[in-house]
Amino acid sequence: QLLSPELASKFVELDCDSETQVFMDRCIQRPRYIRWAMGILARMLRSLFSRTTANGILGKGGMFVMSKAQARTLLQRNDESGRDGILLDVGAGDGNVTERLLPL
Repeated sequence: QLLSPELASKFVELDCDSETQVFMDRCIQRPRYIRWAMGILARMLRSLFSRTTANGILGKGGMFVMSKAQARTLLQRNDESGRDGILLDVGAGDGNVTERLLPL
């Protein structure tokens, strides 16, 4: 057994729900010429800016950590009415993950 029983008891398996599938489809379905052009533009911008800034300018590299339904499961929330906690955005992205989870 790779995990201790205590740690294994904390495991929560999440499914690929509709919000997650929409994100995946959007990533995969972008036309090849758009991906190619974005790559060229990103390389040009990286000569002037950091990789993170260049990607931000182009809207590339958006993160999807989990869907609202998945977060609700992990936080053990049944609906969107129990807003009694704090979300900490550590500044590793553009803030869209935290913004999406605000209703929780």
